[in-house]
Amino acid sequence: KRVIGMTRTIREEAMARLFSQHEFDVKTTLCIADLGCASGPNTFTVVSELILTSERIRQKLNRAQLEYQVYLNDLPGNDFNSVFMSLPKFHQKLIEQAGPALNGQCFVTGLPGSFYGRLLPCQSLQFVHSSYSLYWLSQLPEGTEGNEGNIYLSTKSPPSVVKAYTEQFQKDIGVFLRSRSDELAKGGQMVLTYWGRNTEEPTCMGSDCVWGLFDTVLNQLVSEMTFVRFLRREPSGQQSFVGGEIISPPQEFINSFEIFSNWVKSARMATNLPDFVGLKR
Repeated sequence: KRVIGMTRTIREEAMARLFSQHEFDVKTTLCIADLGCASGPNTFTVVSELILTSERIRQKLNRAQLEYQVYLNDLPGNDFNSVFMSLPKFHQKLIEQAGPALNGQCFVTGLPGSFYGRLLPCQSLQFVHSSYSLYWLSQLPEGTEGNEGNIYLSTKSPPSVVKAYTEQFQKDIGVFLRSRSDELAKGGQMVLTYWGRNTEEPTCMGSDCVWGLFDTVLNQLVSEMTFVRFLRREPSGQQSFVGGEIISPPQEFINSFEIFSNWVKSARMATNLPDFVGLKR
């Protein structure tokens, strides 16, 4: 939730940029997609904020009333039933904050499926948001057999394993960006927030002591054979990276690339968590 709050200004700037685009000619409906929405108290936080921001800008520019089509995406195993049960409260709060003009003006659709591929028709979205989801890989990379005993990339991981995770991430992020490029309308905006790192060392995630502790506990709880099976079925998928080292979309698609350092500081932790990066199209 704190990360969502810290990146609010970025989303507001992106929404303002959307309204300033000459290509932005939505007369009736603004379509928003939140990719990796999960289920819980934060599911509607960003969506509500984006709609309220849009309403403020629209009124300031004296634009016509908009309808809002919201797509909440996550894997099919996500608890969408819980999300749908929260819809009445979401609509009620939205009306309380934005006024009765939004009554019946917002439509929410669950969109199960992997965002590593197309989810919607071409040029059907004006705004795409994703927070803390892109470090999950689409699948366990091939060639990780030498990483037994670890649940992530560690200093004990051989170079072949680091290379396997890096190549899988490059492949996944390429598919993601190409898919969103097809789905975004001309002038559309995209804000991505994800873990990064401030060093070129690929196994440094800034919270090694925490993940190392998980390694130790898991190794003590299960036998080696059972753990290897678990490792192959449940990859951590947490590939962190230096901005620009692995992800390199065309520069004309990036409005800003911002790094927020040491966003969580807790006396209970022996180290700071990794940096994260905000990317806007």
